[in-house]
Amino acid sequence: MKLFALYTLARAGLFLVAYGLIWLIFGHWIDWNALSALYTALFALLISAAVSFIVLRTMRARLSEQVAERASRVKEAFDSRRDGEDDE
Repeated sequence: MKLFALYTLARAGLFLVAYGLIWLIFGHWIDWNALSALYTALFALLISAAVSFIVLRTMRARLSEQVAERASRVKEAFDSRRDGEDDE
């Protein structure tokens, strides 16, 4: 669970950095209102997703391994309980 929180914080941090950079670079030319803030957020989301795909690759791989391990443990526990019910 700790790795999931770290990965989520890293993704949020990348989004905030991308949003801030877009705002700093294009802030002088854009008339800021709710629509321009929404478009900036959408562009920041696309940019941060692309960057996180590359930068957070190892963290994402470790997280997927943890999720797979946990899923296999849950499946084994479920199967053992089901087999125990069948014996009775």
